[in-house]
Amino acid sequence: MTIAKTEPMGSELVIHNQQSTFSPAQRAALGHMGVDKAPDADVQVFFHVCQRTKLDPFAKQIYMIGRKQNELVDGKWEKVDKYTIQTGIDGFRVVARRVADASGDELSYGDTMWCGPDGVWRDVWTGAPEELHAAKATVYRAGKPFTHVALFREYVQTTRLKTGEVVPNTRWANSGANQLAKCAEAGALRKAYPQDLGGLYVDAEVEHLANDAAAGQVVSGGRDWYSDAAAATTVQQLADVWSAAHRAHQLDEQLMAHIRALRAEVEARMQPEPAPERIDEATGEVLDAEVVTDAPPASSVTMVKRATASSIVRELVRCGVVAESVDAYLPALGIPRALAELTQDEAVELLEMCRTLTRDKLADLMADAADRG
Repeated sequence: MTIAKTEPMGSELVIHNQQSTFSPAQRAALGHMGVDKAPDADVQVFFHVCQRTKLDPFAKQIYMIGRKQNELVDGKWEKVDKYTIQTGIDGFRVVARRVADASGDELSYGDTMWCGPDGVWRDVWTGAPEELHAAKATVYRAGKPFTHVALFREYVQTTRLKTGEVVPNTRWANSGANQLAKCAEAGALRKAYPQDLGGLYVDAEVEHLANDAAAGQVVSGGRDWYSDAAAATTVQQLADVWSAAHRAHQLDEQLMAHIRALRAEVEARMQPEPAPERIDEATGEVLDAEVVTDAPPASSVTMVKRATASSIVRELVRCGVVAESVDAYLPALGIPRALAELTQDEAVELLEMCRTLTRDKLADLMADAADRG
């Protein structure tokens, strides 16, 4: 495949169908566009996507953007560069139209719709930004509909004010309906053309990956962890917030302290009321308090660890481990103790590691452990 370009065929930046990777001249040009530090594997994936979509990186139709994200490296959280391939919604439309014309399929679009808290779909959004709940877009490929609903809370980009209040950032506050519509349309187009658009995202979908911490912003992909934790009424719900924030690499010391304080409050509410004193009416003697038969619930720490441990077991079972034999595999993962003996923080880190495991990777780790053994 050859990327359609306006440059003359003699241009060194034209990607020809005989190529299997970027040429030195093209790599040099990409370096000036901020891709100079990207690993070769990421650059090769970028080349493949450019060929597959026929979008021109040198005409800025498609980008590969590196952003700092937290990652567990050798048991420690470090800031590393993660690269995302993205384009604008116009790039999605160009690819879809090109594929439709080449295959002879009819391509058309339904009306974009928005809804608020009442759940009524409207073809124009005139309400307040904070009342917007979802946008829906439909793409018709060869007469078959492909619909995607984008929820505002999942895509809105937020910032935390000095007062502690979390609000949509400037772009989403001013044009949230348009931003959400792009996310819905991109999702519908990916469903209609998965071979051509799979793994590609529009800017509105990946803005939350930007590293805004230096600007004092909290970008949470639409989730306010503090509000989610405050709304929790059970220890399990708090554990879910803890785990979700950790997976999003946003479980900092302040948030952990906040969740622990709420956990203590929930645990206190769960404790049974002390039995009232029983007094002998004739003598005035205080009798023994009634024996409380309902045992107090397990501590919140135990329940949080139990939820995390269950998730670890599920991940290892996915890799072919028998649930009853989980402890035997932990040394190969660098864990010298049994699962039940881990602290909550250790269990969370182990869960994050297990999420990246495959059967082959686990087998290699076991083999290495046996060689060392």
